[in-house]
Amino acid sequence: MHPAITPDMTIKEVLDRFPDLFGVFEDHGLHFCAGCYVMLASNIEQGANYSGLRPTDRQALLAELNRLAISDFHEAGSASSSTPRLPEMGESAGSG
Repeated sequence: MHPAITPDMTIKEVLDRFPDLFGVFEDHGLHFCAGCYVMLASNIEQGANYSGLRPTDRQALLAELNRLAISDFHEAGSASSSTPRLPEMGESAGSG
């Protein structure tokens, strides 16, 4: 299953799943003011409205977010089998 980022997803939801995509929002003109959570609580469509993005710019943003999310998804899937699992809090390193 491929990740699909849609205009109705909140920006926070996208960044929780794909934290490396923060710069993509900034590059496309969706700026995050220090201490302001309005943009994070907004969905992508609302954030694009707040930032004055044109329809073609919105499409470009969504295309790049999805392209990079899918790339990140595939890299994480291939790396997961070779990446050692770190112990959880309270778990000893030898019990995994």
